[in-house]
Formats: sequence, structure tokens, C-alpha cells
Amino acid sequence: MDARIYKPEDLIFDRFLRDQGAGEVASTNERAILRQVWRKPGLQRSDLIGGVGLTQQSIHRIVDQLGSRHLITLGPPVPGTGRGKPSPTIWLNPEWGLSAGISLETDSAGVTVMDVAGRNRTRRIDLEGAGRLAGLRLMDRALDEILAEFDATRDALLGIGFGITGFRIGGTRFNPPVPLQDWALIDLGPLLYEHFGVPVWVENGANCSALAESTLGIGRRVGNFAYLSFNYGFGGAVISEGTLLRGFRGNAGEFSAIFDIEDNKRRPALGILLKQLRAQGVEINTITELRQSFDPSWPGIESWVEEALPCFNRVVNALSAIVDPEVIVLGGQIPRVLAETFVARTEFWSNPRFGVTREVPRLEISELDDEPSSIGSSTLPIASCLL
Repeated sequence: MDARIYKPEDLIFDRFLRDQGAGEVASTNERAILRQVWRKPGLQRSDLIGGVGLTQQSIHRIVDQLGSRHLITLGPPVPGTGRGKPSPTIWLNPEWGLSAGISLETDSAGVTVMDVAGRNRTRRIDLEGAGRLAGLRLMDRALDEILAEFDATRDALLGIGFGITGFRIGGTRFNPPVPLQDWALIDLGPLLYEHFGVPVWVENGANCSALAESTLGIGRRVGNFAYLSFNYGFGGAVISEGTLLRGFRGNAGEFSAIFDIEDNKRRPALGILLKQLRAQGVEINTITELRQSFDPSWPGIESWVEEALPCFNRVVNALSAIVDPEVIVLGGQIPRVLAETFVARTEFWSNPRFGVTREVPRLEISELDDEPSSIGSSTLPIASCLL
């Protein structure tokens, strides 16, 4: 397949399309309905009118169309709301189809399968020492095992979202950290499509984690937040009005790019912490082990925090000044107790004027402890085709 024209939307199975030759899963108006129901399951049909800006007659027609395609189901009305005949509730139909997500980290991968109603099952697989081909075989096995739990096969998949740590260099090519050099600088979209047999959307892993946080975590109550992703490296994402801000080249949130060569060695990257712990005799070999076994009393923790804090504070203050989010979320693979240390020791540089200082964002720790990147990856096909 020609990588220059790879578009996963063009590879969707026909059974998901609106009609023969339509080339799309949902129309603009259908997506407007589905987007509201995704964000608020059980929404009453009468409540859709103001949000979509369509007449009641148009709303009924679109809802009927979606129902005939089994994308939504109608539930009983909520009693005692408003005057007149109660309106039925609307739910996305979990039987319509599935979406999968794979998040590739430096030493492991998360694999998720999600139905369109948002219910998901996830597992993590160890990739330590596995090259690309061996890693793909392990992903295959995990994916098929989870699909079997849904009593489904790959033809039930709308698509796969694939999150990889590293920055985008064009198309579906990424430049990940050294441990993932086998995945570097190649067009992953066509390669993964040929391997898995279903359309694959490729995205930065931190963006995927932020999408999961937006859908299932802090984003349920906050529409504007910045996400700091502590992994082998250090990056993040920005969610503006509930939407991922990708930037012109798809690299918005590549926060480590603000550091020069020397500061890059002191940024709050867990890969740097891992090396320092091993130098102190702590037998931890992977970021996954670091997260699972973390002990704040390990030698080297305090010195690493002290060294990383200036770079961390620089990013936090830059986000406060340039993006002005309501919240800055600390997420990725950072152990919660370590994230709490950064929150407690953050410095905001807000100089008072006339006795008043500029309001700054709140710092919060991610509410998603279980595989945010693979869960967020699994929403990519759904968001691209339905929302």
C-alpha cells in the first residue's frame, strides 16, 4: 500500500458504512447526535434539540435512521421531567461494533477492546527484549484473546487505534525513544493495517492518554486541561473545549522540545530516573516495574526530584501563561506518590500587580490508573468515524 495516500477511513469494512458507496460511517448530522449521546449516555431525545440546532422533526428522523442501523437504542423516558409526553432516552448500542486500542511503551504494551458504548477490557503485555515482529505477535495474541471475551473476531472491529511514544515526523512515521528504534521512522499505518487486517489510526501515546482522560477521567468535568505524560520520556497534550489540540505537524504537547541539550538530561523523564536508581543499586529494569514497585524511600529518588523540578516548573508555568488551562493533569506512567511530590513542590511564577496575582491552573493527578493510553487509543476509530 502506498504510504503517501494511507487513510484508514477508506479501509473500513463495508458493513459499517451508511450505504453502498457512501464512504462514511455517519453523516454530519448523525455525528452531532452520536457525539452528544457518547458524552451523556441516556440523554433524552428532547434534550438533543438545543445542542444540535436542528428542528424537532429533523431530530426524530435522524434518531430513527440511527436506530434502524442499530447504532443507538431507545430506552424508557425519565419520569417527571418537563411538561407534555416524556421523551425516550437514547443509548449507544454496544452490539453495533467494537474498537481496539494498542499503546506501545518502551518495554510493554497495553491492549484494549471497547464497544461503542464505552465498555472496555484491557490487558498489558511484556515486550522487554522483543523486536517489532515478536511484539506484533504478542499483540495479536492479546487482541484475539480479548475479542474472544466479547465473543467476537476481528471483523467486528471498526478499527484499531495505535499509540506510540515519540514525536510525529510526517504521515504515520514517528521518532520514538531509543528502546523502540525498531519502530522508528517507518510508516506504521500501512504496516499495521497489513498485519492486523483492519484499519489502523496511529497517534502519539500522550495524546491517546489525554483523550482517555477527557472521556473517562478529569475531562468529564473540565473541558480545558493540559496533560503531562511521564513515561520513559516526558511529553503531553492539550485538550481545548473537549478537543485534542494537535498543532500543524501533529506535535502539540511535545513539551521536552523546550529544553536545551543540558536541560534535556534533567527533564522529569522516568527513563532518567530508572538509570539513576540502577546506579544506586536499586534492581528495577523497566518503567512498568518502576510503577508497580515504587518505593519513595529508594536512594536516588529525592536527588532526581530536586534535579527535575526546575524543568517541571518551567513547563507548568509555560502552560499557565500560553495555554491558560483550568487544570494541569499529571499522568502517564508516573507512580501516584511521586506525582503527589511534584504537585506539592510546584512553583508558579505569578508576580502581583496592584496587589493582585494572575490566577493559575490547578494541578491534579490523573484519575485513570489502568492503561489510559490504550483506552484512549481505542477511542480513535470511534472519534474519527462517529463523533
